Amino acid sequence: MQSLMPTMDRYLEYVSVFSIILLSTALAGCPSKCICSKNKVKCVEKSLFSVPNFESLENEPDIIDISSNEIDYIQNFDFSFDKAKYVMILYLNDSKIIDIDDTAFKELINLREMYLSNNLLSDLPKNAFKYNKNLISLDLSHNLFRNMPKIISHSLKTLNLINSGIVNIEEDRFIDLPDIEYLYLQRNNIRIIHVDMFKYLPKLIVVELQYNAWKCTCETVEMFNYLSANSLVNIEEPFQCKTKNDFFITFFDNFGTKEPIKNLCLNNAHNTSYNFGGESEEIEEMEVDQEKLTKMLKGIIIEG
Repeated sequence: MQSLMPTMDRYLEYVSVFSIILLSTALAGCPSKCICSKNKVKCVEKSLFSVPNFESLENEPDIIDISSNEIDYIQNFDFSFDKAKYVMILYLNDSKIIDIDDTAFKELINLREMYLSNNLLSDLPKNAFKYNKNLISLDLSHNLFRNMPKIISHSLKTLNLINSGIVNIEEDRFIDLPDIEYLYLQRNNIRIIHVDMFKYLPKLIVVELQYNAWKCTCETVEMFNYLSANSLVNIEEPFQCKTKNDFFITFFDNFGTKEPIKNLCLNNAHNTSYNFGGESEEIEEMEVDQEKLTKMLKGIIIEG
């Protein structure tokens, strides 16, 4: 029995050395605090304050996940590493990002999906995604935009801006997004989108606009009628505007635009900015009797 002991000890020694060799091989070139496999680099919840140095990577990752960190700034060299061309999906969500350099993603030439949700972005450089010719999905939801950021992409198909604090959408914001099919803008503070802006989105399939602070104007009604007629919105969704008396008016019933709204807008077809919600300055300009207007709205007002 004693003669077997050296053999067993030697076996255990070999196993230990072999395990160390395998571990060293698996982690070769992998940044500290990250886990690397053949096709993925994962650095999640590591309290990182900057993007790790990927220059020494020996694997060819198609996914890099750096989510849930504390990286406030994405610099122009952060993703300029030798294996950047292999990356197809990049997670930078939940990382407290405030700013991004305009060429930060330039070397990610095969990037298809980008996740930047739940950050602190209030603006983006307009060329941020210009060089990502294969990008098809971009998630910018839950950020701090007031104005919808200017994005240039002729490949992007899905753009998510849910709950991003957007109030204004300037008239050039859709011009450089010709391939967009799915546009998510719900739960912002958008007041108006000019209907003509949608002509820049010829491939649009769905636009989600629920839970915004729409203006009670015929221009808003015209926009929703256009989107509904082209099957881009579902009129069963809660599309409402808010009056000066804090009432909510729904634009549609089961048959389309509610009759009182339709009649008001037909009678004021010469002025699409006509406000049927009773905002004082516009009502005075149009010389509309407030009491008569209130009676006409009784059938279409829903209390908030």
